[in-house]
Amino acid sequence: IMPRERKIRRFSYRGHQEDEVLGMGYDDLLPLFRARVRRKLERSSGIIGPYKKLISKVVASKQGLEPGEKPALVKTRLRNAIVVPSMVGGLVGVYTGRDY
Repeated sequence: IMPRERKIRRFSYRGHQEDEVLGMGYDDLLPLFRARVRRKLERSSGIIGPYKKLISKVVASKQGLEPGEKPALVKTRLRNAIVVPSMVGGLVGVYTGRDY
């Protein structure tokens, strides 16, 4: 019996490939989110304050990694943070009250 070839799994979000989503601007991404996320972003005038800082920390932890290497864990207490495409591939530890 010959071993089967493994398929490369392509990630997509709502019918768009990962590369397309990463290249989209803020205004192009907004219609792809669900209603609750769109409402939160519209009422708060976008991603602000500690959420923006979390995104920048996650992006910074992914910089300069070799293929197959895991990024450093980014610890946060922001349980209601929205996961945006630039955060994909990063590790985020959310505080549970006892540990991350």
